[in-house]
Formats: sequence, C-alpha cells, structure tokens
Amino acid sequence: MACLGRLTNWDKTSFRIDSCFTVSQVYQCGRKADGDLCQKCLERPREGKYQTRILHGLVSEPIPLGSQVYGSPVYWQKMKKFEEAGKVLSLDARAWIEGAGAAQAQTEKEGGWKVQRPSAKEVEKEMRKAASSKAKAKDSSTLVKAKAAQNLKEIFKPVKVRFKEVDKPPVKMETDSIDVCKMVIGDVSVFIVDELVFDTDGEKMGDHIGYYRNEEFFEL
Repeated sequence: MACLGRLTNWDKTSFRIDSCFTVSQVYQCGRKADGDLCQKCLERPREGKYQTRILHGLVSEPIPLGSQVYGSPVYWQKMKKFEEAGKVLSLDARAWIEGAGAAQAQTEKEGGWKVQRPSAKEVEKEMRKAASSKAKAKDSSTLVKAKAAQNLKEIFKPVKVRFKEVDKPPVKMETDSIDVCKMVIGDVSVFIVDELVFDTDGEKMGDHIGYYRNEEFFEL
C-alpha cells in the first residue's frame, strides 16, 4: 500500500504571503509501505524547525499544530490576523493559495483529511492548546536539566588548581584555514563550508544538513 505520510518541501513550494506569514504546500509520500508509513517516514521527527524534515502526520488525519503548511491551524490563525488588519491578498498570493488548495485536494481524493476553515474560536482554542503543551514541555526539560546538573556535581568533585596563567606571551602556530560562508536558503540561515551545508542558531555552526552545488540546495 502507499505511504500516508504528509510531507512538504519548504524550499520548492513555500510562499511568503505577508511579513511573518510564510507557508508551504503538502503532498503525500506515496512510497510503498507495509502499514500506514514507509520506513523513511517512520524515521522522520514529528516536530522541529525544519518543515521539510518532519512528518506532518498522516494525510488521513488533521494537520498537526506545529505544521506551517496550507490548511494548518497556524495557517488559519495567520490568515485571520492578516484579514483583521485590513490587508488584501496580492494576485501572486491568490494564485499560490489556489495551487496549495489543489495540492491538498489531491490528497483528499484518495481519502485524505479534508481541509476546512475553522471558526475563530476553534483557531484560538487550538493555538492555546499548542502554547500550553509547549510550556509544559519546556518546564519538563528545565527540570531534567536541573537534575542532570545536580547529578554531575555529585559525580565530579572539585579538583586542585595545578596550572596558572603567566605573563609570558603564548606561542603562535600556523594552522590550516577554510572559508565559511553564511547565507539564507528559503527562510533558514545556514553556514556553507566548500559544498557542505550546516544549520545554525545564529552564530554557532550546527549539524550537517545537506550540500550546496551549482546554486542549488540538496538536503540529506
């Protein structure tokens, strides 16, 4: 049977409707699977800041709260704010929304979950639920880190200082160097070393996430 994973490709199908309002189209994985999901989709994370990497649930289920795709709770919330501000969609935005709706409709033809605009109260309820869940997860993470820090203090005892700084200048040695380029791909800041692409939290280089060749990004 075909994999029911709901996926998106942020670099290829995302569109910026307004400031802080960028969304992407969805598509069904469709690979061969023994159950609802293929092996690759089973290994995908359910949450994360990189929308292309994560699994946005099954096409037969409602879109998760953290997904920034057409028809998601985030999409309707931002659309509500956009309309309440008295703004009007551009021709390009209307065309993109029409295309995104067509992509969603394609999944619905094969039994996928049907996108319907919720009421304003439903949108607010869902977003409060998401905020509450995020706060609980943060509190839990803080508690775990505190316990881990306490355990480390019990395991590693203070050591005696055996070396001290002196006024003598340090010895300088020659080392190899590489060129590092910082740029934005889609809406994500990255570091590029040769053809290797690494994510970043703004200043520090993070995980290796793909390659950049001939001005095109290839995700791992």
